[in-house]
Amino acid sequence: ETTRRVDINVGIDYASDIQLTRAVLLKIAEDSRVKRDPAAAVMVTGLGDSAVNLQLRVWVAGADFWAVNFDFIEQAKEQLTAAGIGIPFPQRVVHLLQDK
Repeated sequence: ETTRRVDINVGIDYASDIQLTRAVLLKIAEDSRVKRDPAAAVMVTGLGDSAVNLQLRVWVAGADFWAVNFDFIEQAKEQLTAAGIGIPFPQRVVHLLQDK
């Protein structure tokens, strides 16, 4: 049986709690399709312009790859929103200069 790694990338706003986000994502990984070894993990992968970027990494049977990938993306959006964790969108700050 082929095993494949599924990486779910999410960005949260800078005011959101990283540890709460990690807990929410690991709860999603408590799915019967996810292999227990290696264990599911959540890592901070970067600090972007508008978001703290995290990745949920799990291992699944090859046949479950796409179903888990799409299901976990949807669950991440729903569960993070339910937990009050903001998922930002790019924003720009514009400063207007006026002649005096």
